[in-house]
Amino acid sequence: MYTINDLREQLGLLTAHQVRNRIDAIRSILTEHLRRGPNNQLLVSPEGLDALRRLQELHEGGLTLSEASAVMREYAYKDDAASTPVSCKTRRNSTTAPVQAIADAPQRTELASLKERIARLESRAEQRNAPVPGNANVAHNAELRWWLLLQEESDGF
Repeated sequence: MYTINDLREQLGLLTAHQVRNRIDAIRSILTEHLRRGPNNQLLVSPEGLDALRRLQELHEGGLTLSEASAVMREYAYKDDAASTPVSCKTRRNSTTAPVQAIADAPQRTELASLKERIARLESRAEQRNAPVPGNANVAHNAELRWWLLLQEESDGF
Protein backbone atom coordinates (compact mmCIF):
# COMPACT_ATOMS: atom_id res chain seq x y z
CA MET A 1 0.00 0.00 0.00
CA TYR A 2 1.26 3.45 -0.93
CA THR A 3 0.97 6.62 1.13
CA ILE A 4 0.43 10.06 -0.38
CA ASN A 5 4.17 10.80 -0.21
CA ASP A 6 4.98 7.46 -1.86
CA LEU A 7 2.52 8.28 -4.64
CA ARG A 8 4.03 11.74 -5.05
CA GLU A 9 7.44 10.18 -5.67
CA GLN A 10 6.09 7.39 -7.91
CA LEU A 11 4.13 9.83 -10.10
CA GLY A 12 6.88 12.45 -10.21
CA LEU A 13 4.74 15.18 -8.67
CA LEU A 14 5.91 18.09 -6.56
CA THR A 15 3.24 18.29 -3.87
CA ALA A 16 0.89 16.03 -1.95
CA HIS A 17 -1.94 18.34 -3.04
CA GLN A 18 -1.36 17.32 -6.67
CA VAL A 19 -1.68 13.66 -5.65
CA ARG A 20 -4.91 14.35 -3.77
CA ASN A 21 -6.32 16.19 -6.82
CA ARG A 22 -5.61 13.15 -8.99
CA ILE A 23 -7.16 10.79 -6.45
CA ASP A 24 -10.27 12.99 -6.28
CA ALA A 25 -10.46 13.11 -10.10
CA ILE A 26 -10.82 9.31 -10.35
CA ARG A 27 -12.16 8.47 -6.90
CA SER A 28 -15.01 6.45 -8.42
CA ILE A 29 -12.45 4.17 -10.09
CA LEU A 30 -10.21 3.99 -7.02
CA THR A 31 -12.84 3.22 -4.36
CA GLU A 32 -11.88 -0.44 -4.07
CA HIS A 33 -8.17 0.45 -4.05
CA LEU A 34 -8.30 3.04 -1.26
CA ARG A 35 -7.88 2.26 2.43
CA ARG A 36 -7.36 4.23 5.60
CA GLY A 37 -4.28 3.50 7.64
CA PRO A 38 -3.04 4.62 11.04
CA ASN A 39 -4.05 8.18 11.97
CA ASN A 40 -6.59 8.14 9.11
CA GLN A 41 -3.79 8.15 6.55
CA LEU A 42 -4.94 7.50 2.97
CA LEU A 43 -3.41 4.36 1.44
CA VAL A 44 -3.61 3.24 -2.20
CA SER A 45 -3.09 -0.31 -3.47
CA PRO A 46 -0.69 -1.15 -6.33
CA GLU A 47 -3.68 -1.42 -8.71
CA GLY A 48 -4.70 2.07 -7.64
CA LEU A 49 -1.19 3.30 -8.38
CA ASP A 50 -1.51 1.85 -11.90
CA ALA A 51 -4.75 3.78 -12.40
CA LEU A 52 -3.10 6.98 -11.14
CA ARG A 53 -0.20 6.39 -13.53
CA ARG A 54 -2.63 6.05 -16.46
CA LEU A 55 -4.30 9.30 -15.39
CA GLN A 56 -0.91 11.01 -15.15
CA GLU A 57 0.08 9.77 -18.63
CA LEU A 58 -3.15 11.15 -20.10
CA HIS A 59 -2.57 14.44 -18.30
CA GLU A 60 1.02 14.68 -19.51
CA GLY A 61 -0.27 13.85 -22.99
CA GLY A 62 -2.11 17.16 -23.08
CA LEU A 63 -5.47 16.53 -21.44
CA THR A 64 -6.70 18.43 -18.42
CA LEU A 65 -7.29 16.41 -15.28
CA SER A 66 -11.05 16.51 -15.77
CA GLU A 67 -10.73 15.37 -19.40
CA ALA A 68 -8.30 12.60 -18.48
CA SER A 69 -10.54 11.40 -15.65
CA ALA A 70 -13.56 11.40 -17.99
CA VAL A 71 -11.63 9.22 -20.44
CA MET A 72 -10.67 6.83 -17.66
CA ARG A 73 -14.21 6.66 -16.29
CA GLU A 74 -15.54 5.97 -19.81
CA TYR A 75 -13.15 3.04 -20.26
CA ALA A 76 -13.87 1.76 -16.76
CA TYR A 77 -17.60 1.90 -17.55
CA LYS A 78 -17.10 0.01 -20.82
CA ASP A 79 -14.96 -2.66 -19.16
CA ASP A 80 -17.49 -3.07 -16.35
CA ALA A 81 -20.47 -3.23 -18.73
CA ALA A 82 -18.73 -5.73 -21.02
CA SER A 83 -17.76 -8.06 -18.20
CA THR A 84 -21.08 -8.02 -16.33
CA PRO A 85 -23.74 -10.21 -17.97
CA VAL A 86 -27.40 -9.25 -17.76
CA SER A 87 -28.30 -12.66 -16.36
CA CYS A 88 -26.65 -16.03 -16.12
CA LYS A 89 -28.76 -17.46 -19.00
CA THR A 90 -28.03 -14.68 -21.49
CA ARG A 91 -24.92 -13.53 -23.22
CA ARG A 92 -23.05 -10.37 -22.34
CA ASN A 93 -24.87 -7.10 -22.26
CA SER A 94 -24.90 -5.73 -25.83
CA THR A 95 -25.78 -2.15 -24.87
CA THR A 96 -22.16 -0.99 -24.98
CA ALA A 97 -22.19 -0.26 -28.73
CA PRO A 98 -25.12 2.22 -28.59
CA VAL A 99 -23.58 3.84 -25.51
CA GLN A 100 -20.36 4.31 -27.48
CA ALA A 101 -22.27 5.75 -30.44
CA ILE A 102 -24.05 8.21 -28.14
CA ALA A 103 -20.77 9.17 -26.48
CA ASP A 104 -19.04 9.65 -29.85
CA ALA A 105 -21.79 11.80 -31.42
CA PRO A 106 -20.87 15.07 -29.62
CA GLN A 107 -17.20 14.43 -30.27
CA ARG A 108 -17.82 13.94 -33.99
CA THR A 109 -19.89 17.12 -34.12
CA GLU A 110 -17.19 19.08 -32.30
CA LEU A 111 -14.49 17.63 -34.55
CA ALA A 112 -16.42 18.63 -37.68
CA SER A 113 -16.92 22.18 -36.39
CA LEU A 114 -13.23 22.44 -35.48
CA LYS A 115 -12.19 21.27 -38.95
CA GLU A 116 -14.49 23.86 -40.51
CA ARG A 117 -13.09 26.59 -38.25
CA ILE A 118 -9.51 25.64 -39.13
CA ALA A 119 -10.34 25.79 -42.84
CA ARG A 120 -11.85 29.27 -42.43
CA LEU A 121 -8.85 30.49 -40.43
CA GLU A 122 -6.40 29.09 -42.98
CA SER A 123 -8.23 30.80 -45.84
CA ARG A 124 -8.17 34.09 -43.91
CA ALA A 125 -4.46 33.70 -43.27
CA GLU A 126 -3.83 33.09 -46.98
CA GLN A 127 -5.84 36.18 -47.87
CA ARG A 128 -3.94 38.31 -45.35
CA ASN A 129 -0.58 37.14 -46.64
CA ALA A 130 -1.39 38.00 -50.26
CA PRO A 131 0.82 40.90 -51.47
CA VAL A 132 -0.73 44.34 -51.98
CA PRO A 133 -0.57 45.53 -55.63
CA GLY A 134 2.19 48.10 -56.04
CA ASN A 135 3.79 47.27 -52.69
CA ALA A 136 4.76 43.57 -52.54
CA ASN A 137 6.64 43.92 -49.21
CA VAL A 138 3.61 44.81 -47.08
CA ALA A 139 1.08 42.14 -46.11
CA HIS A 140 -2.53 42.94 -46.88
CA ASN A 141 -4.42 42.68 -43.61
CA ALA A 142 -6.76 44.74 -41.50
CA GLU A 143 -4.10 45.64 -38.92
CA LEU A 144 -1.81 47.28 -41.52
CA ARG A 145 -4.44 49.18 -43.51
CA TRP A 146 -4.42 52.10 -41.05
CA TRP A 147 -0.65 52.25 -41.38
CA LEU A 148 -0.86 52.51 -45.17
CA LEU A 149 -3.33 55.41 -44.91
CA LEU A 150 -1.08 57.16 -42.41
CA GLN A 151 1.93 56.59 -44.65
CA GLU A 152 0.11 58.14 -47.64
CA GLU A 153 -0.80 61.20 -45.56
CA SER A 154 2.77 61.65 -44.32
CA ASP A 155 4.15 61.38 -47.88
CA GLY A 156 2.13 64.47 -48.80
CA PHE A 157 3.94 66.73 -46.30
